[in-house]
Amino acid sequence: MPDRIDAHVGRQLRAVREARGFSQVQLGQAVGLSNQQIQKYENGANRIGASRLWQFATLLNVNIETFYAGLDTEDVNSPASDIARSAARERRLRGIALDLERIESEALRDQIHSLILAAQGRGEGAPKPSDDDDGSGAVNNRRDAA
Repeated sequence: MPDRIDAHVGRQLRAVREARGFSQVQLGQAVGLSNQQIQKYENGANRIGASRLWQFATLLNVNIETFYAGLDTEDVNSPASDIARSAARERRLRGIALDLERIESEALRDQIHSLILAAQGRGEGAPKPSDDDDGSGAVNNRRDAA
C-alpha cells in the first residue's frame, strides 16, 4: 500500500505531466526512465527521490512545491510526523514534571496530583500510589522521597 504522501506527489506528477502534454513514455525518455517507472511514481508505488523530483519540476517548468500542493499537513500520518509529535509530547511532559518538582511543599504536590487524578476520573476512592509507585510505572525520584 503506497504511502499517502508518495501517492499524493505521484498524482500531482501525473496532473502536471498531462497538463504539459507529455505522455509517460515521453517523460520517461526525457529523464532516462522507463514509462513503467513513471507509472510506478504516479501510482505512489515507488517513492520519488528529491533529485528526481527536482528534475521533473525543472523539465515540466513548475515549482517543486507544486507536487505537494493540496497536501493537508495537519493530517500527515507518517513516521516522521509521529516522531516529531512524540518528541514534543516528551518535552512538554518533562517540563511539567520539572515544574511540579520545583514546588517546595510536598502537601501541595500531593494536592496537585489528586487534582490530576480527579480530572482523569480517578479521584476520591481510587487507589492511591504508594511512595515507591506513582502509578506510571516509573521510579519515584522526588527530592524528599526516602
